[in-house]
Amino acid sequence: QKDLGNEHEDVATSLFTLAVFYSRDGDVDAAIKYATDALKVQRANENVKDAARSLHFLADLYLHQKEYKQALEHYAKAMNHETNHFGYYCDATAKTLNCIGTAKLMQNDFREAMESHEEALRILKECHGEDLKHPLVSETLCHIGSVYYRERNSHGAMSSTNDDYTTFIEG
Repeated sequence: QKDLGNEHEDVATSLFTLAVFYSRDGDVDAAIKYATDALKVQRANENVKDAARSLHFLADLYLHQKEYKQALEHYAKAMNHETNHFGYYCDATAKTLNCIGTAKLMQNDFREAMESHEEALRILKECHGEDLKHPLVSETLCHIGSVYYRERNSHGAMSSTNDDYTTFIEG
């Protein structure tokens, strides 16, 4: 930092690497600090791709801490960077929508989780057509299946007065 200056890209790379190491070591607070510092440098250099990666990393850290509001805010910022740089119809947007869907699912917000995954699938269909062998399409379909499974097996569904499965079949 001393030789290169605070806003050099190599400084951002080093800060992000430190964030990853601290995360792996279990020091989430330090990981968040270094990732945030890296993000500041990336934004100053208008490095959209790395800034989006840092935002995803921060969102994942918050998600694992069950700080859903913070996680969703960071995913939204990442998606904003990605759509401004790559456009809306791209794999990056679909991947971020899947992350948002997962965060919503962790909060048992099944409707919004499904909406995020379905939008991701719609984007992927626009990008890749009907290619079910594309890894991100397969991953998105698995996410959709997870929402159905979690909703079907949620405590609220199990204890409902409705004893049949029509809610899940008719959807």
